[in-house]
Amino acid sequence: MTLWILGNLCSFRVTASVFGVANSVVHSNYVVVTEALRELSEKFVKWPTTAGRARTKNACRRKAGFPGVIGMMDGSLIKVTAPCVQREQYFDRHHSYSINILAVCDRRLVFTHLYVGESGRVHDSRVFSRSPLHDILLENNQALGEDEHILADSAYTLTDKVCIAYLI
Repeated sequence: MTLWILGNLCSFRVTASVFGVANSVVHSNYVVVTEALRELSEKFVKWPTTAGRARTKNACRRKAGFPGVIGMMDGSLIKVTAPCVQREQYFDRHHSYSINILAVCDRRLVFTHLYVGESGRVHDSRVFSRSPLHDILLENNQALGEDEHILADSAYTLTDKVCIAYLI
């Protein structure tokens, strides 16, 4: 039921109807499954090792001729039901309620970093500046080698660790 909700963006009410159960059953299962996924995420969403970064750098250089890329970063909005508190903060540019997710993936499109929870009204560049990744990369200058950087779109600020790619 949880995968149905996540995959189809259905409400608890619609999902309960589809599966023939009470709304409360859908909700309790949703809470358990999403908490389990959150706990498991630390096992599967990991910053790449030096060897993993080297493989991504080599693949990106061969495929696109772009040196030093160890990951690609972008943000996305996840639709949510309007919260009871500060609902205007979650009203996004698409005229719906959402939360932001910031993701970095490697050459195989495997997530290496996720940051979730900023309200939908917050711009991608601000989400990044508030994320732990920003501090790790730019403030503490950790997690990347001298010639390594992340590729992002023009919503982000160009730095020596974040390069902007303009797609035609």
